[in-house]
Amino acid sequence: MALYLDIDHTHDIAQKSWVPSANAPDTEFPIQNLPLGVFSTEEGKTHVGVAIGDQVLDLVTAHDMGLLGNAIPRDLLATDSLNTLFAAGHSTGIALRHAVFALLNDADPRDAARHGAELLHPQANVVMHRPTRVGNYTDFYAGIHHAVRAGSLLQPENPLPDNYKWVPIGYHGRASTVKVSGMAVRRPSGQLMAAQGNGTPGFGPCRELDLELEMAVYLGKPSAWGETIAIGEAGEHIAGYGLLNDWSARDIQRWEMKPLGSFLAKNFGTTVSPWVLTPYALAPFRVPMAPRDAGDPQPLPYLHSPQDQAPRRSPSRWR
Repeated sequence: MALYLDIDHTHDIAQKSWVPSANAPDTEFPIQNLPLGVFSTEEGKTHVGVAIGDQVLDLVTAHDMGLLGNAIPRDLLATDSLNTLFAAGHSTGIALRHAVFALLNDADPRDAARHGAELLHPQANVVMHRPTRVGNYTDFYAGIHHAVRAGSLLQPENPLPDNYKWVPIGYHGRASTVKVSGMAVRRPSGQLMAAQGNGTPGFGPCRELDLELEMAVYLGKPSAWGETIAIGEAGEHIAGYGLLNDWSARDIQRWEMKPLGSFLAKNFGTTVSPWVLTPYALAPFRVPMAPRDAGDPQPLPYLHSPQDQAPRRSPSRWR
């Protein structure tokens, strides 16, 4: 079993933190989660941090105080993005998770809680940044329901492309317009299809601005140009997941999309959550791929992984 799928003591739901808000029943950031992000304080320092309850744990300060051990190089944390940390791979990511879990656990024998004022910043008092430097990104349909719904807005007569059930459908996005959630997105202007599809198109601001809640998948471990990665090894390159909003100007898109696909209507803005969930936090919730409908074709062998079909079972106390 892949290392990043292991279930261990950090998933035990009976464990508590010395940070009170992390133990609230409705918190999104209990000690079992520990998502990563990039934040800055009023002093202007930008560091990698971890969300715990309604606080942010400053990983650089924790490292400098000797509370993370020596498994994580400081330069992976004293930076304005998660890129270098993600590129270090799963062994480093898991070591960091274990060190942070031990630090925040209410059973920590080092009594880290007495350093809380130095280690923690209220989330309300920090500025969160885009978690990574985005050099590239590809936008895929998130699933068949997404494909049908989006397709019905553009081509109601044929909402699901003929190739959808065979090949992942995506297009190359515009990395420079990926921003952190909460930033203002300007309504774009563009050419608009003439009534009934005939005549001269108009020009003006988008009237059909669409919001799509999708999932961001962050790639960490690099691959060489032209190198083939087997589907069963793809998880070794996935560093984390986040929420993503794919902004779309549907009326502009309808006119400009043929024959080469989306352009300005789809690349004016993409916003992402400041927090990235690691594969390790999600390991207990892994489930098999949903079965295909009867009559649907099975994926070609290069897209089929037995690992993705296998159930992931874990003790109920770790769910």
